[in-house]
Order: sequence, then structure tokens, then C-alpha cells
Amino acid sequence: MVIPIPGGLGLPNLAGPIPSELAHRRRMIKLCVFALLGSLAGKLMVGILLGKPSMVGSSINVILTVIIGIFLLNDDLHLKPAYDVMMQTCCQGCADQCQGGLTCLMAWGITNAINAFCDIFLSDYITRIVRGFSGVFSPENTTGGTFTAAMFFLLCSYTLSLVAQTVGAFQAWRLQQEVRGMSEGYAGTPGNWSQEQDEPQANSGWGLSQAPAQNFQVFSGGGHRLGGE
Repeated sequence: MVIPIPGGLGLPNLAGPIPSELAHRRRMIKLCVFALLGSLAGKLMVGILLGKPSMVGSSINVILTVIIGIFLLNDDLHLKPAYDVMMQTCCQGCADQCQGGLTCLMAWGITNAINAFCDIFLSDYITRIVRGFSGVFSPENTTGGTFTAAMFFLLCSYTLSLVAQTVGAFQAWRLQQEVRGMSEGYAGTPGNWSQEQDEPQANSGWGLSQAPAQNFQVFSGGGHRLGGE
């Protein structure tokens, strides 16, 4: 079910858990996973209020993203139980394909990026959210309280899902860069900045770091003084 993206695109093959040095990225991705779970819960609540609980099934892309996020954070204290349940039931065949951890990072990032891009640029997703909130809070809204509450939860779910997927894609991109930099022996993002700063400038064209030669005297030539003979 969860197929990792190989490193054949010029990207390193990442594996293992997220390094402890990048715990802040881990927290942000975990927050995105729980935000997506919250959006699914909101849609389920709307379906119950409207008598259509099956409407949560239309969010298959969000469900897939949540599953990838759980695989990515399979060693997390709060997500590991869900990971263990899936590995013992519906995802038994995924053990050989994706062992979890950083092997799922690219799949997480690409899935979030595609979903967010389609919602923002290829549909009127944002326009519908704005119009929906305007209608819910409009003084001219004469619909019943149950329907208004359902629409409010649905719009909040849509907004939460869009924000979580956008942030999730960005965090995956930054995490990939930082892990790649660490694997190359640098503390930050890729680049040789720290070493370049430590290199001596003996070969610099200006030669400012070279010490003057011994017995060198400034203006030691034998010229004539003005007015002299």
C-alpha cells in the first residue's frame, strides 16, 4: 500500500528514524498527521449530522496521506500503536516494501504537495471555503441549526486539511535537505560554508594574510630629496 520513492532522482536513499537533532521537524510532521486525522474526524461528524457517514470516503487522498505519515513516524509514542495494528492487519504485505521511517519521507512530501497543489491551483477549493464561511456567518442565513453546524465543521475540516498538507509538504522538503546535509558531514543544509570560512587565505589574490619578508624596509630605495644636490 505504501510504496517508498526510490533515490533514482538524484536524491539519497534515506532510511531509519528521523534523527534526534531534527526533532523540531518531527514535531511539525506529527502535528500535520494529527491535523489530518482531525479533518477526517470532522468530516465523519458532518456525515453523521447529515445522515451521510459515508461521505468521509471521498477523502481517500487524505486517508492515504495519514497512513504514510504513520509509517513515517512509526516509532512515535502515540502513532506506533496505529502502525502496529496496520502491520498486523491490512498492511501485512507492506513490511517488505516500506519499513517505515525516512524511507517514507519522499512519499509523504510528494503526496502532500500534489494534494495541496491541486486544491490551490486546479480547483476552486479556497473560493468555496471563503464563500462557505461567509454564508454560515451571514445574518441572512435562515437554514436550521443542525445544517449550519454541519457546514461549519465541514469548512473547518477542509481548511485544516489544506493547511496541514501544505505545511507537511514544506516540512518534508526541509527535513530531506537537512538529513542529506547531515549525511554529507555538515551540520546544516548542503553546502561547504563552514569549511570555506576556516580555510586559510594564503593563496588569495590580494595576499593580505601573507606576512612581509624579513629585512624588508619600506621606501628603502636610494632616491634624491627635493631641493637636494
